[in-house]
Parts: sequence; structure tokens; C-alpha cells
Amino acid sequence: LRVKLKYLEKENMQRKSLALIYDELLSDTELTLPEIRSGVTHVYHQYAVRLTQRDALRTYLRQAGIGTIIHYPVPIHLQPAYQDRLPLVAPLHWTEQVARQVLSLPMFPHLGDDQIRHVGKCIRLFYSDEMV
Repeated sequence: LRVKLKYLEKENMQRKSLALIYDELLSDTELTLPEIRSGVTHVYHQYAVRLTQRDALRTYLRQAGIGTIIHYPVPIHLQPAYQDRLPLVAPLHWTEQVARQVLSLPMFPHLGDDQIRHVGKCIRLFYSDEMV
């Protein structure tokens, strides 16, 4: 990792640049995009979006040759290793709902702008096909 550390800042800047393209292309879709809160920065290690039709979009993108990832499909409080280790004072319905909606789009510093635009175009086509 020390070898890669000297490239970290450059790669983080590239991820931010790619995220801006996603933001531009997807801002008027039904996706909930990553939010940047004031006073913090985002390096876009992942570009995770939220949508109710996650599995349908994931299938659509897979058929277009675009890979996606569901990074955290099971909330921690539902994982067997944490059963009886996390005392819950209330049900975590919101956490469970969001876990069913989150999808990570392709994001790594060596993607080209044209590849991000292709993903964005396919997502926009998904929504136009859904409307028909």
C-alpha cells in the first residue's frame, strides 16, 4: 500500500471528477445521489445511489455489460455474528429499508469520462424504458 500512497491524492481527485459527471447525468432521475454535507469532503471510494427499483436497475445494467455492487446487503444488526451483541432499543426498519435500496455504481480512478457517461446514459434509458 505504501507504493500506492503517493497516488492517493491524484486518484481521489479523479474519483471526484467522475462523481461530478454522475451527478450531472443523474440529478434529474429518481435516484438518490450521494450527499455532500457542508464542512466535509467526499473522496467517492464508492458512488452509492439509492432507489426503490434497485434489483431491476442492477439487472438492466448487467444486461448492458455494466457491473454494480451491493456493498452492504445485510445490516449489521441482522448478521449472525452480531446477534445478541447489539442490544436494540427499537426496531431498525429504516436501516433495513435502505439496505434493500442501495446500489454502488462503477467507480474507480481509472475509469474514463466516456465510461461514466455510458453508465449514466444506460441509467437514463432504464428510466425511459420504465415509463413506456
